[in-house]
Amino acid sequence: MSTVAMNPLLRNALRIDAVASALVGLPMAAAAHPLAAAFGLPAPLLFWAGVICLPYAAVLWWLSSEAETSSQAIVVIVSGNALWVAGCIALAFAGWVLPTALGVAFLIAQAVFVALFAELQWFGWRRSLRA
Repeated sequence: MSTVAMNPLLRNALRIDAVASALVGLPMAAAAHPLAAAFGLPAPLLFWAGVICLPYAAVLWWLSSEAETSSQAIVVIVSGNALWVAGCIALAFAGWVLPTALGVAFLIAQAVFVALFAELQWFGWRRSLRA
C-alpha cells in the first residue's frame, strides 16, 4: 500500500484516539478489580483490555507526529477499532458476561466513541489519498 501525507483530520483523529485510549486504558489496567465489581465484567478482561490500550495509544501518538504514514497502518487501525466496537457490543448484549447497567453504559460508550474515531480516521485517510 501507499504512503500518504498526514492531513489535519487524520492527525487529530489519531491524537484524540491516542489520548482517549490512554485515559481509558490506564484506569482499566490499574483498577481492574474495583471496576469489575462496578461494571459486572471480568477483572482479567478489564486489565488486559487496559494493558492493550496503553501501547496502542503510544503508537497512535507516534503515527500522528509523522509527516507521512502508510495506508496499511491506517487500515489496520480502522479495522482494529471496528473489531473493538463489535467486541463491546457483543459483551454488552450477547450474554457472554452479565454486565451491570453501568457496565452496559460503559461498553456502549466505548463502542460509540471508538466508532467515531474509526470514522474520523477513515475520512482523514481518504482525504489524504486524494491530496
